[in-house]
Amino acid sequence: MNVRVKNKRRFGLWCIVFLLMFLNLIFAINKRLSNDSTISKKQKIALNYKVLAGDKDGSITYSESKYFKKYIIDCKSNNSLVKWEEGKEYIDISLKKDEIKKLNIKVEESSENKDIYYDDSSNNLMIKIKKAYNENNFVNVDSNDAKKIVVLIAKEEKPFRATVVLDAGHGGEDKGASYNGLFEKDITLKIVNFTSEELMFNGFKVVKTREKDELLYLNQIAKIANEASADLFVSVHINSNKIDKYKGVSAYYYDVNGFQKDERIKLARTIQKELIKNDNWEDRGIARESLSVLRNSEVPCVLLELGFISNYEDRSKLMKDEVLKNFGINITKGVSNYFSAE
Repeated sequence: MNVRVKNKRRFGLWCIVFLLMFLNLIFAINKRLSNDSTISKKQKIALNYKVLAGDKDGSITYSESKYFKKYIIDCKSNNSLVKWEEGKEYIDISLKKDEIKKLNIKVEESSENKDIYYDDSSNNLMIKIKKAYNENNFVNVDSNDAKKIVVLIAKEEKPFRATVVLDAGHGGEDKGASYNGLFEKDITLKIVNFTSEELMFNGFKVVKTREKDELLYLNQIAKIANEASADLFVSVHINSNKIDKYKGVSAYYYDVNGFQKDERIKLARTIQKELIKNDNWEDRGIARESLSVLRNSEVPCVLLELGFISNYEDRSKLMKDEVLKNFGINITKGVSNYFSAE
């Protein structure tokens, strides 16, 4: 049987319309199924990971600067390495399940931090921290306390405003000044580690001449500073004298034939001003001294003498981590003020 179509053109148009409607229906069904799958995935993550709550006795300390968010995870035992991975949106840190005493953010009032989650449903404890950018996020064991894990999350795409080289005076077989088993090389490394953490948190890229107890020759130290394309170089030392009454802190600069004279004097004065603000240190001022690391540095530099190990009062302070940490904070303030005054 033959069916005659009176208006073939109109018939063709209707066929196209019905075909488009059918294809649109298929597309809508597929999209709904895809959304349902995505929702299920999100719901699964939500079920596994819980928001970290706040508690005054929490084992995770949170703070932030203009440049970074900082989490300090306080563990029960020392860490040699941290197992962590950086994903598209989060940093995942894997710890032993019972490694943290109280899995909360340390705050005075009960609250929640929506940027950090945890999952303790498996054999390991997984901590998930939200990030804003793919670069300049850091997870490290604290250099001065292996029980602490320090996490820095960048708040800006390019958080570093300048590069600072830090030199911990002496090292290895060169113990520096000493008194009854207390060595300059160990104290300077502690101070540099505290300073490094503070500088990074406040937006400075840090290069350290040494990370451990090792000997570097004087020409090596200046070379590291010069090749790092640094903006500043700070060398940390502890003083000593045969006469034990001498005490206090001082900053040394040196300019070769007036090279960077104004910048180096300003750096020494700015840091010295901050050094004496805590722990009742005697102010010995700044001085021009032809020291190797200062002579051979091509960038503005300063050498700090932070107390006399030969003096009982100074030595007692140098044995306290709290005092050494204050040095780190105040050196950082001095560096920040130096750049602010430019």
